[in-house]
Amino acid sequence: MKKGLLAFVLTIISATAFAQAKVYPIDRFHSKVGFAVKFGGLFNVEGRFDDFNGTVVFDEQDLTKLSATVTIASESIDTGVDSRDRHLKSEDFLEVEKFPEIRFSSKQAVLNGDQFQLIGDLTMHGVTREVTIPFSVIHGEKPDFWKNFRISLQGNFSLNRSDYGVGEMDDIADEVTIDLMISARVLNMQTISLFSRPFGQELVDKLENGGMKEARAHIKALQSNEDRDVGRPVSFTRLNLRFAQNSNFEKAIQACQLGIEVFPDDASLHTTLANTYYQMGELKKAREAVKSALKLDGNNSMALELKKLVNAD
Repeated sequence: MKKGLLAFVLTIISATAFAQAKVYPIDRFHSKVGFAVKFGGLFNVEGRFDDFNGTVVFDEQDLTKLSATVTIASESIDTGVDSRDRHLKSEDFLEVEKFPEIRFSSKQAVLNGDQFQLIGDLTMHGVTREVTIPFSVIHGEKPDFWKNFRISLQGNFSLNRSDYGVGEMDDIADEVTIDLMISARVLNMQTISLFSRPFGQELVDKLENGGMKEARAHIKALQSNEDRDVGRPVSFTRLNLRFAQNSNFEKAIQACQLGIEVFPDDASLHTTLANTYYQMGELKKAREAVKSALKLDGNNSMALELKKLVNAD
């Protein structure tokens, strides 16, 4: 009994001490990936990419731990003019059918006064080049209107489109300015409606008071009733977060394990498992979970960021 209590206390202390850098999914609906390029040497044409996803690793006490992976759908380019957008997607420019993604993966963050520079590889149009992005912190972790845990960053940089073989039009400048406003957040599970419905409300109780056997039986009952929540992997990741945010990491792990039993090929569940082990300081287990996630989805941005954190091969 005493050994079990000691192990639990040590787990909580380890998690609190170890997990300084936190993993935040990017909220694209409150973020911006914009650009501007001079047309005919006279004025800027502005646009943005509407579809992107990514993950930021952030530690307010040490900004040199900042890291990010972002993937942008090339096809989502939007300048507000349909004919121009079609041309930009064509073989003359982005060739979106051949190169559907633009990706940035950071390698290092360097602090410079109240700003920092994020250095990483930008891959576009089949070409990878190192870029340096000056960033500033709009705010560290703060609760938003919905009480989620949110950070926001802002940055801009310039690139030469010719370096990436994008377009050979003389009336468009080579220099493109990229404007970034990145807001990322971890959902607060205390405000999620899932836990007022049968899946969340009862599974929390089953795991806390009945264990895995009763939880599995409840999942089967929900499946028989065609419950919509049990048919979604995200329900299990949120169940995990509910326990993790209450520092009940044992039950958080079990929530992931239940999800993986139902959805063995879902990369997000293996990634969530890896993140939980990372928070606990269980790096060996985190590495194995990261490897499983990336086997299922090599582009999973959170798994790629966790790979850096836990030094997975």
